[in-house]
Amino acid sequence: MKKLLVAALFMLSLNTVIAQTLSTNKPTTYNSIIEFQGHIGVGTIFQENAGGPTLEISAGARIADALYIGMTTGYSSLFTRYKENGIKYKSDEGYFPVGLNLKWYFANGTRGQLYVEYTNGLFFGSMSLRDYVKVGNMFQFGLGLDINRFNFGIGYSGLYKEGTASSGYIKLGYRF
Repeated sequence: MKKLLVAALFMLSLNTVIAQTLSTNKPTTYNSIIEFQGHIGVGTIFQENAGGPTLEISAGARIADALYIGMTTGYSSLFTRYKENGIKYKSDEGYFPVGLNLKWYFANGTRGQLYVEYTNGLFFGSMSLRDYVKVGNMFQFGLGLDINRFNFGIGYSGLYKEGTASSGYIKLGYRF
């Protein structure tokens, strides 16, 4: 019951902040139809028995106030700890994603902008998807809120190479 109450209060607070932010009409304007834009962010990826920090950097172009197209890279790690049938399992894994990052911004012309994000590319590292794969496919899909160049995003991250590693993510970042 406590978890449900906390979740309801969080959602109500988030809804109030978003409504107030989007109602403030401070326009975000661009001098031309295509301008350079970059992102840097930190966050975490998580699974049922694992989690770890992430760093992400993206550089590309903002087109007509709504579309962002860029290349992204960074580093993500997973620290897994669990116990099964009395046996403790532990692994520390990491990977470097490289991919095409697309964002579609809504609520243009206001201080706060909601966005949908999709990234598709490759990962290089030691994710243990059968025999410690060195290269595989990666994608992310998520939603975010950008307020005065600071952003918050949540979503799903998937890695694929002879199996799938799925995780959620939470990111905090800065747009420049």
